[in-house]
Amino acid sequence: MKLIKLDGRHTARDRFMYAFEFTSSETILFNQQRVWLWETFGSSSEVDGQAKLKDLSNKHWAWEWQEWKIRLYLHSDSELAMFKLKWL
Repeated sequence: MKLIKLDGRHTARDRFMYAFEFTSSETILFNQQRVWLWETFGSSSEVDGQAKLKDLSNKHWAWEWQEWKIRLYLHSDSELAMFKLKWL
């Protein structure tokens, strides 16, 4: 799992400051952390779905699962701090 600070190269940068990127061998960890985020910050959706449902989506976090990219997105320093307390 690798922490990424989102910048101009990332499409979700307008809604999220951070992402954790996972390898295909870390899918169990990804799912465990996604469940924790769901229980902590409420239900959410895939990052592409949030782009389409801006008013209805959870602003705190989202995820992305594609064949080549598995990520959890966090909105701000507050969410990152809570995540780090639990998982790092």
